[in-house]
Amino acid sequence: MKVAIRGIGVVGGFGSGLPALEKALDGRRIAPTDISIPTREGAILVPCLTADTGPLADYIPTRVLRRMDHYIRLGLLAAFGAMTEAGILDKSRRGRLGIIVATGSGATGNNYNFQHPYEDMEEICGSPIRFSNSVHNAAAAYISIALAEMGPNHSITHDDLSFPAALMTAVTWLQQRRVDAVLVGGVDALSHAHAYAWHAHRQARRVVKNLREAQKQIPMAGEGACFFVLKATGTDSATCPVIRETALGRICKGPLPRPMGDYYILGEGGLAATRADYGKWLLPGARATCYAHVYGDMAIDSAFDTAIAALSLRNNRIYAAGSVSQPVQERELLADRSVVCLKLGVGNTFGWTLFD
Repeated sequence: MKVAIRGIGVVGGFGSGLPALEKALDGRRIAPTDISIPTREGAILVPCLTADTGPLADYIPTRVLRRMDHYIRLGLLAAFGAMTEAGILDKSRRGRLGIIVATGSGATGNNYNFQHPYEDMEEICGSPIRFSNSVHNAAAAYISIALAEMGPNHSITHDDLSFPAALMTAVTWLQQRRVDAVLVGGVDALSHAHAYAWHAHRQARRVVKNLREAQKQIPMAGEGACFFVLKATGTDSATCPVIRETALGRICKGPLPRPMGDYYILGEGGLAATRADYGKWLLPGARATCYAHVYGDMAIDSAFDTAIAALSLRNNRIYAAGSVSQPVQERELLADRSVVCLKLGVGNTFGWTLFD
């Protein structure tokens, strides 16, 4: 079943909203934030791409925001952005709305904080609010409350393939006519564990390559959220990016279930397979690139790749801000060309999305 993307909302280290993402794709420098990580050898500073959720105050009163942690705020800000662009923030214009949230790490950072409340003597007992926000489906719950929605609500945690699984679920809901529209997206907040793992990985790479080369090839640890409003295609969706097909599975035996595309956007973040593994998926003559350095290394990177593919189709161009390992020249995206977002996960798993 074909579905149309009616609205997109994004927030990440590049800023908030599609204009900020487009500027980053056009080459605007993204300044990292040094995060202090406590270790046995002392504190270390790790450069990361952190997101600012300040614009969320335009949608929700500050007194209400105090009950929400950073993970929840990221999801809310991107969700409001998608709903606003789709023109259905007003409840009277929505119809039946389903909500699906994908996350690779979920509320891991808040969970750590709840388990160690006495380290800095800031609390004499565990916070009930922090405890209630320490579950992975907290973002989906808060989104439904903020939007006053009582429809289907689902959270998916599947590491690297969380967003492809959520997208396939959204398409299934629309195909079954369970809902009129689906708000689907991915959100991951930066945790000390993720930042330190990235630091350790980069240090290991420095053994064989110098720091400058390692920084070029390894995107910084990032955080953010990316949401979409999806509807079934119709006469009013002629100008919308259209998802023709989605796939999710595991390779056992036989030929690869390759998507037939002209341009490939590769998700190389998270626990993904190596770049060499991606090579065998590409058709001869196909062009491929990776935009991980724009949004950072995170498990739900394929959500951002989907947004970039939609922007490419909207603006009839392929952005040149690809990684050094997968360079691409800016070019016009012809009407008969297709774009594929490809994500490989651990255990020979895969997920891809094909755009018209």
